[in-house]
Amino acid sequence: MENTSWALLLKELGTFHARALTISKRVVICPTVVDAQIVQATPEAAHVYGFAQLEALIGRKVVASGIPGETTAEGLARLDAVLEETKPALVILSHGGNDFLRQLDERQAADNVRAMVRLARARGAQVVLLAVPKPGLVPSPVAFYGDIAKEFGLAYDRDTLTDILTDRELKSDLVHPNAKGYARLAQSIAALLKKSGAV
Repeated sequence: MENTSWALLLKELGTFHARALTISKRVVICPTVVDAQIVQATPEAAHVYGFAQLEALIGRKVVASGIPGETTAEGLARLDAVLEETKPALVILSHGGNDFLRQLDERQAADNVRAMVRLARARGAQVVLLAVPKPGLVPSPVAFYGDIAKEFGLAYDRDTLTDILTDRELKSDLVHPNAKGYARLAQSIAALLKKSGAV
């Protein structure tokens, strides 16, 4: 089963500077490392995939919008329309898992993620980046996420998804967290937002 790309799109009341964020009550999330069921966006799926937990942790409405199996090229192609529809001030971006699964060119994936960061900023949104691990016997973070975070001065989570996917109690298979894993992911996202001053 392939990963689904995701970005967390948030409306911001303040400005993003030195990782200081303030967001309003609406959150739109386009998930990654979730399976096709998330597109259903049912209450049950919202709980299983951590969206209900994230809502409770950050006190913001979370709306799911994902594309199963999406690559970075496909994500980049649709991002402008997503930004136009949601008009976010903050994008939490975690994209690339399907590129790794399909063994697509890693440099091109990095360029696509960079282009997504630039596009979000051109639309007036700031970006927080979550690294997606490369699948394998021991999943590991891909270096280009750190490079991009440093290049653009982004708030960045390197290890959460890797930690989840290397813990048998937190994953359902090699590339998907289970319900406990998604809850852990929600907790980490909330902690990152709080550390950044967003909530």
